[in-house]
Amino acid sequence: MKAGVEIVNSNTVRNPEITRAARLGYNAALNKCFRPNLQLLKIRNNYTSEQAIAYLDAFDKKAARDGYVPLSDTTFAEPESINVQQAILPSFVLNISEQDKKELQERKLKHCKQVGENMAKRGLPCPDSELLKENHNYTDEESSAYIDGYKRFRKK
Repeated sequence: MKAGVEIVNSNTVRNPEITRAARLGYNAALNKCFRPNLQLLKIRNNYTSEQAIAYLDAFDKKAARDGYVPLSDTTFAEPESINVQQAILPSFVLNISEQDKKELQERKLKHCKQVGENMAKRGLPCPDSELLKENHNYTDEESSAYIDGYKRFRKK
């Protein structure tokens, strides 16, 4: 699993539990699985914050490298329907800190940027933000991050 080790940074290689979580995240993206959120990993898998972050980093990097847009708890959200997190996840999962919410949003934007860059590498046309919003349920920030990643690669 050489590719799984590549995406783990030097801090994670020292701790076998964090390395294991990163490898599981890599394999989940490889198998095109559902992308859990940080709190779900902590509760369901009894991960520490470091393990959950390593899992999500590995998942996001592998998914972006493959151009895979994973299903997540925000994929199914519709503007006028109930929030999917409220419908699917237990209420105690929703009580996450503001720092975790900010961290998750930053990860989503980084992932969207990586997917956009990967699509540009493959020579695919750049979709407009409306198409990303309609077909992939991207938010305004996510669609602009995708397009920024696409344009950033094209400028190279």
